[in-house]
Amino acid sequence: MSKLNGNHNRQPVIPTKSEVWEVFSRSGGTKEMAKSFFEKHDGTGWFIGNSPITNFSSLANKFIDNWKRNEQDKQPKDPTKVKIVLR
Repeated sequence: MSKLNGNHNRQPVIPTKSEVWEVFSRSGGTKEMAKSFFEKHDGTGWFIGNSPITNFSSLANKFIDNWKRNEQDKQPKDPTKVKIVLR
């Protein structure tokens, strides 16, 4: 008797755009974030690798946190200490 991969027969739970927006708006996300998240995962059929996405809410919260962290990293911490490199 062979063991089957637990995800082998599972299907993703595919949210609507409005369900994604609801989660993003409750979690401090923007429409731009929600659209990017939806398009990214819709393009993969709501799979990450071989694993179906069955609960997108926690994934959405991580997406929002990463987006905000990336936005902060783009901003200088202290504008008076911006390093200027002359060539």
